[in-house]
Amino acid sequence: MRIQGYSPAAFGLIYGLVIGVGGTASLVLGGLWSDSLWKRGRFDAAMRIILFSVIVQAPLLIAAFLSHDRLSSIALFSAGVIVLCLNGGLLGATLQVLSPEPMRGRIFAIYVILANVVGAGLGPWITGMMTQYLFGGPMGLGYALATLAAVTLPAAAVILSLALGPVRRTAQRLRDATALDQATISH
Repeated sequence: MRIQGYSPAAFGLIYGLVIGVGGTASLVLGGLWSDSLWKRGRFDAAMRIILFSVIVQAPLLIAAFLSHDRLSSIALFSAGVIVLCLNGGLLGATLQVLSPEPMRGRIFAIYVILANVVGAGLGPWITGMMTQYLFGGPMGLGYALATLAAVTLPAAAVILSLALGPVRRTAQRLRDATALDQATISH
């Protein structure tokens, strides 16, 4: 809104449509894609899709935040947000798969608390500080957001890449243990 001159009403309508239609479709697609891969034995399916999402959204969002063209900026931003929505439920689902049954609720609660404290608490503060002190004030917001995307998304991609093997092995082990327990109970 600040850089491209969208009014709150215009941007709200665009963003509402992007999230409401594109984001919802992407969220469903991410879940279906993950389920399909899981059924084919890819026990790191959710993490792979999240990694794909991070890799694809990074250049889209960086370009959107640096663009000086109103139409390309909103198109790139919308595409980045839609790709981001692929992983909407996958992190929570991965935690549920990897957590022992008695601890699932607590582990998910800790995840939600930390995600909100860091994401909703520190994210806007860091963005504001960078905008003001590194990029000269309010009109530097695009540069601050692009910088954050250029740093955090590749870092997330590295972390996710390193987690693929352990996630796959843990999910396989827990799935096998659950199948064994169910077979024992049914006999």
